[in-house]
Amino acid sequence: MAAPTPQSGGGGLRAFRSLNEYSKYFETYLFPLFPLKERKYIDVIKELQSSGVKISGYINPSNPVYKIKLTRKTLYLFPRLLRPRIGVADFNGVVSLHEGLEAIFIGNLLGDYFNIPKIALLQLPPFYSSRDRVRNILKAAMRWRKLLAMDSLHEKISRVESIVRFNTYYGLTSTRLRKLLGKYNVIIAVSRSIPLEMGNEWLDKVISLDPGVSLDEADLKIISSFRSRTREKASYLIFGGRPVYEKGFVDALIAFKAISRHHSDLKLIVTGYPRDISIQRLKKLVESLESKKK
Repeated sequence: MAAPTPQSGGGGLRAFRSLNEYSKYFETYLFPLFPLKERKYIDVIKELQSSGVKISGYINPSNPVYKIKLTRKTLYLFPRLLRPRIGVADFNGVVSLHEGLEAIFIGNLLGDYFNIPKIALLQLPPFYSSRDRVRNILKAAMRWRKLLAMDSLHEKISRVESIVRFNTYYGLTSTRLRKLLGKYNVIIAVSRSIPLEMGNEWLDKVISLDPGVSLDEADLKIISSFRSRTREKASYLIFGGRPVYEKGFVDALIAFKAISRHHSDLKLIVTGYPRDISIQRLKKLVESLESKKK
């Protein structure tokens, strides 16, 4: 069960590669976490199917819920609003390749439905035990909204909205994730820092990979190709994550602006797929920090 979308970021890429690898040794079924009819995912599904991965089902909101257009994340907070469509096969276990609420929820649902073991792979902490850590994420969200605000009134409204939405959604998801993960047979993390962030009670419950996620042959080929074609050396900083506040993008821009005052030739390169924000809004954000040319 996964969202194996390489274009979405590292988590989607690892899920895609994992499924391809699983299909070499096991009868592998995918329960996708996205609508199969979306054009941008058709090629991904076809490639997985060509390697032997089969589609085992999907989950959609019931018709009345769909009509009022609740977001997918909101729906997973109220599982009774969902209508699973599950294919029948001889499943021996279910693996969630993501740590988000939707993935953990569906993994638990499938495990209970077929009475099979449940495994969760955590690529990031699903929640944080430190209140300071949570507060810092909220501060980043408010900085993001402030920089994108059209005027002072819009800024105040955005600030209140951020606080209400963050505290409500994060509080509910954290509570649900703790309960759902407690029902899993095995929990694996790609880094030792993940159970530490989750809290001391999870240290004995989570198995940390050692070594964690590393470069595979495909990554090494890309790096080798890049090095062979790139001969120019220049003063660059690279932000290697999606341009969203959760990844620290706003903080990176603010830090870059301060650093570039002392290093005028420095330029910033940002990698990653913009999740739910348009390129125009990103440009506005960069312009507000007077870093457009860099």
